[in-house]
Amino acid sequence: MVAVFLTLKKSWRKTLDHIPYKVVPGIVCLTTKPHKYCPRNSSKQSFYVERKDGQPMAFAGLWEHWEDRDHKEKIESCTLLTTNANEEVSLLHDRMPVILEPESFGLWLDPAENRPKKLQPLLKPAADGVLYLRPVSRYVNSPANEGEKCVEEV
Repeated sequence: MVAVFLTLKKSWRKTLDHIPYKVVPGIVCLTTKPHKYCPRNSSKQSFYVERKDGQPMAFAGLWEHWEDRDHKEKIESCTLLTTNANEEVSLLHDRMPVILEPESFGLWLDPAENRPKKLQPLLKPAADGVLYLRPVSRYVNSPANEGEKCVEEV
């Protein structure tokens, strides 16, 4: 979900505002797995994206549970938030996940925090220079393939 439209989208506005049934203000998805982005050109080159410091990336997300009154079904929903691409990622795509820095985890996950104006500044691109992108083989493009060969630089 695009962070800019988060407060405009009715389905998530209540979640961000913690009204009336927010359980947690957000989720953090930690990952060290390869991330491939579709390049802006048609070469179909895949890239492994990682933090230069080797730490896992923490993607900002929202989680919500609610009851569908028509079907009397409990629904668990989540979304990872996206934002404009930073300098590195913009070479490949115009969007990227919101990557939280460790010092932001507490604020993002604080169930008592209910001020969107306090949370909104966290929904920005990763700082330029934080990420490293390296081209990898098209081998990674098949869901049948796993292992170290998926992230070997070409």
